[in-house]
Amino acid sequence: MENQLQQEDNLQGNPKKFSLREIILKYLAYLPLFLLSTAIFIGAAVIYIRYTVPKFKATANMLVKSNDDNSISASGNNDFINSALFGGKRANIDNELEKLRSNTFLSRVVEKNHFNIRYFNEGNIKRSDIYTNHPFVIEDWEIKDSSNKYIFYIKFTGDKGGLISFKSKTFTKDFFAFTYDSTIVSKGISFTINRNNNITPDLKQVYVVEWK
Repeated sequence: MENQLQQEDNLQGNPKKFSLREIILKYLAYLPLFLLSTAIFIGAAVIYIRYTVPKFKATANMLVKSNDDNSISASGNNDFINSALFGGKRANIDNELEKLRSNTFLSRVVEKNHFNIRYFNEGNIKRSDIYTNHPFVIEDWEIKDSSNKYIFYIKFTGDKGGLISFKSKTFTKDFFAFTYDSTIVSKGISFTINRNNNITPDLKQVYVVEWK
């Protein structure tokens, strides 16, 4: 009799009772897949952040002044009217832009701010640019052939200096010792390695200097 009533209820379309336990057990079967996918995505994000080279964008505004005297006292009433109607004389923007683009001007800017010298941390996978966070400064450059590119490796062994190599980052060949403030001459270039008192060098780290 009870079975007959249950069958009639099912035939009449009575909804099944809500069971939280059944829903939890249903999704618990996919828990390992959720954990695995979460670990993969987090690992990929960490690797991307760690080994992606950061990109920066800098913008600046420049005011170009005219050398002409547009003052009212020197120009008179006619120039005053022209200045009010037409805005006076304008500076030659094209000439000023050509000055900024000239090789002589750009060379002075690069040399003054050392934009052609880059410092890196040598890693197992990636060589990271350390920008201004380097424990030493290369100064007093003398380059015989400025068209070449020079790369050398530095490793500190103490407070007074360390090792430098122009070929091997593992310092297995062609390396020699140096001290701070001493002049180094090799491969057609000469320079001095000075201490940066604000940053302590890592004795386990290999530093890379690139001049181009």
